[in-house]
Amino acid sequence: MTLLRPRRSGCRTVALFVATLGWQPGCRIAAEQHASMAHHETEAPARAPSLPAAEVDGRAPAPRDVGASSNPLLLIPAGEPQLGEAGYPENPLRIAYLSSFRINRTEVTVAAYAECVSGGACAPYATPAPLPAPREPRLEAERAWMISLCNYGHADRAHHPMNCVTRDEAATYCAAHGQRLPTQEEWEYAGRGLDGRRYPWGDARVDTGDVTNWGDQALKRHRDALGLDTQRWYAPYDDGFAGTAPVGSFRRDSSVFGVLDMAGNVGEWTSTYYGELVRLGEGEDQRGDPVVAGADWISGGGLVDVADTPGDSSAPWYGFRCAADVDP
Repeated sequence: MTLLRPRRSGCRTVALFVATLGWQPGCRIAAEQHASMAHHETEAPARAPSLPAAEVDGRAPAPRDVGASSNPLLLIPAGEPQLGEAGYPENPLRIAYLSSFRINRTEVTVAAYAECVSGGACAPYATPAPLPAPREPRLEAERAWMISLCNYGHADRAHHPMNCVTRDEAATYCAAHGQRLPTQEEWEYAGRGLDGRRYPWGDARVDTGDVTNWGDQALKRHRDALGLDTQRWYAPYDDGFAGTAPVGSFRRDSSVFGVLDMAGNVGEWTSTYYGELVRLGEGEDQRGDPVVAGADWISGGGLVDVADTPGDSSAPWYGFRCAADVDP
């Protein structure tokens, strides 16, 4: 993990503090979130937190088998979906022409990634290096909290999404299974369908705790208990999860194709570069950085959300799923 700065003026303001901790959150451009994501600095004690379990009704039970074999590739038919959004230059409105492909039903789990590690094809998660001196107690506390939310190595999170991985690590896992990362357009189509809905359940945002895993009162309560700053935006409900949730936990977060967890939980690495979506400014690398698609447990948004993020960065709100071509 590298110490990186947010690059675009459209970045979520949550980037202002996490970038100093060795993570780069990228530019999550959720227009409806911009005005409400302000973050203010406070002092916090430097102690490592733990992640609480959730106890909320209305969710699907976690699958017993959480390895690679339990995460089938679902067929997404060829189509001409409407993607992006009007007035949203980071992911402009357009019609895409996509061949059929397959995509994982859920995000890749910790257990599935561990299988890849034990087989020698994937590298294990490595704890980030300490912050350089001088170390501020507030930043140390935030960093300890973020590291505690990395799921690898926690037996009780085997069925949570594998997070804190770089784009190359995600791509390596997919390649080891004869697959690849989805493109941003494939990912968005798998979540929105042909009717271009903003969320898997429709066009309207639903602020209840049973639709998906966004940053909400569970996250606020967890940070309050640890003495960490909570002066930022939180959704008005409580889904019971302060970090990631087990894959497939939310019945309503299911696309028309049966693809799960696309509205929240973790943002997901794609094979697309930002310059493939928009024209970048003069003097910039016209390829741009890799794109992370979708919203996550620390924020909230919709299926049109994108982030341009250095590929060697990782964070506890980044994960991935794999895709594959359909043989002609």
